[in-house]
Amino acid sequence: MNRLSSSRIFVALLLALVMPAAGAAGQDIERRPMLAGKAYQVDYTCRLPDGRVLCTTDSRYLKKERFEETARTLFVPSSAYEPALITIEGPRELKPGPVPLIEEVEYRLGLLLAGQMTGDTLDIELTSETLEEMSKEERYLVLVRVMKRPKLQEMERAKFVQYTKKEPRPGDVLFAERKHGWPWEVLSVDEQNVTIRYRLAEGDRVQMPMGPYGVVRDAGDKWEIILDLELGDLVRAGNFIGQISHFDEVAFLSDFGHPFGGKPLSCEVRAKPLSQD
Repeated sequence: MNRLSSSRIFVALLLALVMPAAGAAGQDIERRPMLAGKAYQVDYTCRLPDGRVLCTTDSRYLKKERFEETARTLFVPSSAYEPALITIEGPRELKPGPVPLIEEVEYRLGLLLAGQMTGDTLDIELTSETLEEMSKEERYLVLVRVMKRPKLQEMERAKFVQYTKKEPRPGDVLFAERKHGWPWEVLSVDEQNVTIRYRLAEGDRVQMPMGPYGVVRDAGDKWEIILDLELGDLVRAGNFIGQISHFDEVAFLSDFGHPFGGKPLSCEVRAKPLSQD
């Protein structure tokens, strides 16, 4: 074999390694129209009108560099970050009470995917409906607006390590990089316990577990956090999304009668058949 032939073979092998086979990129899923009554594997990422991710099957949004794109404490995590099994135009039986966000998203996608093509990346706007038949006890939740947290907190050393993935050292500051977060400062450590201090200041805005922001007020040995609310703000309780329908200086009322909190969702969707048959 001469040198020229050897060079050509080498180049051909190199191209075969670095270039995907025809159809491998974006065409690995055969394009077929989705049929009513059939189940498909569906990946989706759904966003609020402001662009924040509310729910997704994509585990990359759990990583630190992508989590900032989510709705943070409003974000509803998936039980398994893998394609959802959705039956096109499939029936469902509603249980009493509010409807979980992800259940409603997947049901609404099933209604809209008939005739769409597997393998395509689809942009779909989802809307839902208020569940008028719910009782007031099921639909509304009253919560306090002012919350109190001690400035100093003692926790078991093992729980500290489990939560932070670090061994405690006096003087260490944790979570300072989190926007509107609750930075910790380690004050003391012994064999069993760790004492931390929340590094907050009067007037700071902090993210609260249910979604709204809180404004910090100094109350001696405690921090008081007054939730900064507007009518229509979203809140999360577990797998459910609600909307603030009333508030005063003491409490607020959350309405869980609309599965999306009254908002439309913009979803990026890609489906594939259960098999390539």
